[in-house]
Amino acid sequence: MYKCENNFLENSTNLKITNVLTSVNFPWFLNQKEKIFQHIFLKEKKENSNFIDILEPFMNKFNNEMEYADCKLIPQSNKSTIILKKQNTFQEDKFIKFFYYLNTSNGYQLISIKNQISLVKNKMVLFDNQLKNQFFTPTDVNQILIEILFKK
Repeated sequence: MYKCENNFLENSTNLKITNVLTSVNFPWFLNQKEKIFQHIFLKEKKENSNFIDILEPFMNKFNNEMEYADCKLIPQSNKSTIILKKQNTFQEDKFIKFFYYLNTSNGYQLISIKNQISLVKNKMVLFDNQLKNQFFTPTDVNQILIEILFKK
């Protein structure tokens, strides 16, 4: 089972987060293995970034403890290809996975091989960490998203 919600945050909040993440002052780091850019906010419940405050709107919506949080920039490609095949490294049955899409692209997320989720601005997807998921690269624009692992 998974849950999607459009217009998850106020448009002004989405714009504020987008402006921070697309600023020339925001540090993105190359994840060579996944072929994406990434910024880790929280790892093993420990702050890993000076930009941790960007997660506040999500913390306000959920009471669950955060285990991990990052943002990803998936570069557009000439041909849509599979990336970010999730091999869960956390105890799968103890966490809920959350994704928030900051912009719209023609890429998509596949959950449990059969549920195709379009990457639409201000949409969130929430599902049990036991479900496998993967992303397909966009061919029109770069995709920016936030991923959070919440404790159940």
